[in-house]
Amino acid sequence: MNDCFIDHGGKTITGSGVEQIIVKNGKVTGVAMEDGNEYYSDVVVSNMTFPRTFLECMDAKDLKPEFLRKVKNFKIRGLLRKSEHRPGRLAGFRRTARQP
Repeated sequence: MNDCFIDHGGKTITGSGVEQIIVKNGKVTGVAMEDGNEYYSDVVVSNMTFPRTFLECMDAKDLKPEFLRKVKNFKIRGLLRKSEHRPGRLAGFRRTARQP
């Protein structure tokens, strides 16, 4: 996915965490990193979790109250599945004679 992002003109910043998402006049304009660097762009894409992006890295005053309430009440529901795979065997399937 990162290769596709870069192929479309994106730039990935690594090596430091995000301290704050910078907002000017109601629009995200960049990010302030934990190492002190700041990066500005017309478009900022976050791959952090939804709660971390909006509750930890943005100032609540920059979010609409209704949106902030929804973010605070956001619950992740999903399915965790563990599969065991052994070479030469598929779990739950019996081996049958090979056809010529």
